[in-house]
Amino acid sequence: MNKDLSIIIVTYNNSEDIISCLKSIEKNIIIQHEIIIVDSNSSDDTISKIKSSQIKVLLFSQSENIGFAKANNFAVKQAKGKYLFFLNPDTEIIDRSINEITNLIDRDDVGIIAPQLIMLNDKVQPSVRRLPTFLGAIKEYWLGQKNAYDSYVPISDQPVEVESVVGAAILIKKKTFLQIKGFDEKFFMYFEDLDLCHKIKELGYKILYLSNIQVKHKVGSSAGTNPKSIELFKQSAKKYYGFFNYYAIQNVIRISQIADKYFFQIIKNFGSIFLLAIAIRLIIMPFLFHTDLKTQYFHANLLTKGVVNVYEYMKVNKDNLGFKDTFVYPTMAYFTLGSWAYVTQPILGQPFQNWLYDWGESRWTNPQLFRQLFVLKLPYLFFDLLCGVLIAYLVEESLRKRALVVWFFNPLTLYIIYGLANFDIIPTFLTLFSLFFFQKNKLLASGLSLGLGISLKLFPLLLLPFFVLSLLKKENKRGLILFLIGVIMMVLLTLCLFFQDFLATSGSGMATQMLIPIVILPFNLKIPIFYLLYSSLLLGCLFSKNTWESLNVYILATFWLVLSLINFHPQWLLWSLPFFAIIITKESKLLIQGGLIFISFIFFILIFEDRFLTLGILSPIFPNIYDVANLEQTLFTYIPKTFLEITARLIFIITILTILIPQILMHLNFKVGDPKLFRSKT
Repeated sequence: MNKDLSIIIVTYNNSEDIISCLKSIEKNIIIQHEIIIVDSNSSDDTISKIKSSQIKVLLFSQSENIGFAKANNFAVKQAKGKYLFFLNPDTEIIDRSINEITNLIDRDDVGIIAPQLIMLNDKVQPSVRRLPTFLGAIKEYWLGQKNAYDSYVPISDQPVEVESVVGAAILIKKKTFLQIKGFDEKFFMYFEDLDLCHKIKELGYKILYLSNIQVKHKVGSSAGTNPKSIELFKQSAKKYYGFFNYYAIQNVIRISQIADKYFFQIIKNFGSIFLLAIAIRLIIMPFLFHTDLKTQYFHANLLTKGVVNVYEYMKVNKDNLGFKDTFVYPTMAYFTLGSWAYVTQPILGQPFQNWLYDWGESRWTNPQLFRQLFVLKLPYLFFDLLCGVLIAYLVEESLRKRALVVWFFNPLTLYIIYGLANFDIIPTFLTLFSLFFFQKNKLLASGLSLGLGISLKLFPLLLLPFFVLSLLKKENKRGLILFLIGVIMMVLLTLCLFFQDFLATSGSGMATQMLIPIVILPFNLKIPIFYLLYSSLLLGCLFSKNTWESLNVYILATFWLVLSLINFHPQWLLWSLPFFAIIITKESKLLIQGGLIFISFIFFILIFEDRFLTLGILSPIFPNIYDVANLEQTLFTYIPKTFLEITARLIFIITILTILIPQILMHLNFKVGDPKLFRSKT
């Protein structure tokens, strides 16, 4: 005889819960019904308890665990009811209001009805969620939009239409269930309910949540939280989302968790330092201007006009443009800056477009200049603050306050990032982020961070051998593979994005400058000093202690080696500053050397003869200062430029040697002069 309702329960080692569930059904469900139980080869006494309960059920015992979805589909084939009520064994029907649930399911537009779930602590279980997507994860975890991804509790006394519900207790018409071909059996366990809701919504049916009808749910006891269940959850998630979408969503969530654990926690602990640092930056951002900012966004703004290959575009159209120089960064940098240009369009509007194409005298007197400078530097503020957070977490807890002070109130940091509007803060942050993940042994994330830094600017590529050597010393083959996968993924992305066009049209000549100084060896063998010293650093890394602190020293040494051999643009010093901040935080006695580096940096600024590096950066406040002030030429009338350049370079090189040599020796695995080092092994 046909029943009105088929109650379907799948059990697996649920002896502690199943009898309470069955008794609550017998007590509270009064409409004509049948109970179908499919046991998935339980190893406890679930089956014997069901049989001895004297409650009328149709019991099917499987010889193996065929999975939750397949077991439910099997039960449906045995069901005689017009409606199917899928119920977890760890649930209990609270009262007879459950009988009213069938009143709404008869509507033609309704596909699924779910009651409210009450946990053992009498709190309402969040059992409703939007169909999860990557965009939903971004909205919830990064933009703070509640209920965009995670489960939640609808607040209403009336039936609420939702996108999906937890499958612990759901009612569906049998004909509808068969129409969508039941649960997808590719899901052994987990995500079969989400997939079912997705198919229901695709057919145009509504899913209703009823807060006035409640079912008690002992959350998690149906499956538990053992490692096997966790692995099954991951497998089902990958099948539901797809492999790449799954990992993309996981990274969104992970980054949010890292932000909660590190960024917001340290702000809470050192709020006054952050407030003062942010206040200083917000004050100076609109009033300092270097032309690099305008040239970068002149190119980046082309992305908002649909230009994808900026190098080819400039090559073809430069004669018709007010600014003719090519874009000197890799394509990923173009897309990054271009994305921000696109985001700021509604804020800056047409005056910003006019300013970008204005290369006459009026560019200094643009009334919107202050707002434009402020908005364009906001990404640099964000990555500047993140650098401070990472530096603080890369030192001992007792030194974190000092680390924040060293980074946030360092005049070099403020000048380079906000005076020179330095895009290099982004790849510098990513390099620091890679070191942070390396310390945490998150090697795929470390590789991805370093690779992304390389895709924005090529200088982090010099650091790759040091990371690899450190992992080889650890004999961590799996970690090395994960790290290289991360790097290669990002580097391949760079190579695919007009990299040949970038190489053909761009370049600062840095590599050429590094190779000019040479040392002459016997037999007239000429080797660039850079190769010799860089190889020495790699050799030192090979014999150093296997710690992230040691890696930090070699990162710093590499950057300083490059800067000591070239006529570097002052903004490039930024590459080394976070790594020096870590060392100087730990050893305050190095403040004197830090002061000497600052002095040599001032000399380099003057030698460069770019008035926008000195008083010219104040042009937003004093538009005529560029024409009036020529601090460099005035200085050179008293001090020869060559003398100043030699002095600056000597101060810089001697100072970095006094810092690096003790640091490198301190991190070696042996003491210099130790006779054991040279003793043969027999």
